[in-house]
Amino acid sequence: MVITDKAVFEFLDGQLTLTELLPGTTLEEVRATTGARFKERLKEVPVG
Repeated sequence: MVITDKAVFEFLDGQLTLTELLPGTTLEEVRATTGARFKERLKEVPVG
């Protein structure tokens, strides 16, 4: 697992995978500022 100031990445099936965005961060921001290639599999966050 890799935790940055913007997101959480995990190694799933041998590939770096974006699994969570930290509060205040957009998916577009992570895409624009991450130099490594990654897949996206964002977890649903329960509301309330």
